[in-house]
Amino acid sequence: TGFNVNRGLAGFFLSEDDLEQQHQQRGILPKLYGDFDHVISLKDFQFNSDGTLQYDLLDHNGHIGDVTTINGRVQPYLEVYRRKYRFRFLNACNARYLHMRLNSKTGRRQRDGMPFLMIGKDTWEIAEATEMDSFTICPGERFDMIIDFSQLPEDVDNYYLQNIMHQTDGRKPKGIRPKKEHTPWLQFRILGGDPPGPQEIEGVENGVYSISAGDPVREFTPITEDEVVVTRLFEFHRRNGAWQVNQKYFSPRRTDATNLLNSAERWIIKNGGGGWWHPIHVHLEAQQVQVFNGMTKDDPDFPVWYRWNTDLVNLEGGDEAEIFIKFRTFKGPFVCHCHIIEHEDMRMMLTFDPREAGEESMNDGIRNHAWNAENAEQSGMPTGCIDPHHLLFDHEQVLTSGEVVGPGDVPQLEDEGVGFPGDFHDDVCEVDGGDWDPEGNQTSTDDPIPEEQEDRR
Repeated sequence: TGFNVNRGLAGFFLSEDDLEQQHQQRGILPKLYGDFDHVISLKDFQFNSDGTLQYDLLDHNGHIGDVTTINGRVQPYLEVYRRKYRFRFLNACNARYLHMRLNSKTGRRQRDGMPFLMIGKDTWEIAEATEMDSFTICPGERFDMIIDFSQLPEDVDNYYLQNIMHQTDGRKPKGIRPKKEHTPWLQFRILGGDPPGPQEIEGVENGVYSISAGDPVREFTPITEDEVVVTRLFEFHRRNGAWQVNQKYFSPRRTDATNLLNSAERWIIKNGGGGWWHPIHVHLEAQQVQVFNGMTKDDPDFPVWYRWNTDLVNLEGGDEAEIFIKFRTFKGPFVCHCHIIEHEDMRMMLTFDPREAGEESMNDGIRNHAWNAENAEQSGMPTGCIDPHHLLFDHEQVLTSGEVVGPGDVPQLEDEGVGFPGDFHDDVCEVDGGDWDPEGNQTSTDDPIPEEQEDRR
């Protein structure tokens, strides 16, 4: 997945219902796919000297690029009038966290910084339009924002969308540090006069929309305590250079939770993986965060972006969240995983399978594993690097070299965590034993620079 995402394999699927169309007809929100509604895909890349995309398949910390793009273009510009615009932001990066702000300058100091007006997160519009001076957006996360350029001073004709989150590797960011990181990702060029006609919505002046802070956007239906039928704990750990959930590596053969359709559950998700950060993403269904690091929604410090529906909750080192999740009419299996793509690829994932009462999960453990003898030969790596314990294959197989491999021992496979590329140096394969200790400190020779030293650089 990491390789494909690095090549830009991401996009938007926009849909609307009767309520969304009513918002447009009443002049509350701009027309879908009109001149005042834009998608913004934020993606970092790294290029080789010949212009091809660089990607290290054996770097499982998380790919970080040094070239910033919006919708595939390097630091582009967008011409806008002094009107309200809707922007649907997606962090399409493999592992880079972003903290976005608006600024009339490109430097580290913020001048004339306007707020964003949040109207939606991930798949859902929120209950109440909410102002945010800036926002952190994790890999895979989406924010639906309004920017009102009519608030800009008359002498401002260029405006910038800046990232001020400093990050040097895929383990975690070093924090919001505008002195270190203030890259402008997108330039807004402010046009004079009024937007040209014809009106996108009959009777509504182009760019003049009524949505404002505090306005209702969409009714929110909370999941209630009495709907919850079970509580589950999912704790994320690192072992042997890969990731586990509840001390188990991901297996396509295993269902980790068989859920009852039309019921709700309480999930406690906990980051036990040292100092790494993990954006935990649930497929298809909404999460409703009830408690975040001991804070309830009544706490003034509770993250405002988790007050309504979300499908991604970011866990910094040691973080814990309690969420409610309801399973509607959609049968699985589905997955929940870390959205730092290289962490997901290294098995930071679990399977949940909503079913009717009394119906067994379809994931009965007999499906073939992804690897077989042909895959091993085509990989170009010695079998010992692909499967250092020779446990991976489903039945005994003979390679063209004459080597006999398998049969796979599934319980031992899950326990040992084999199937990951090891360290391959000078034609010698060494099993990756992991290099991150329980305290979250790197022990290899490529230690991250301590933050206090980096600040003095």
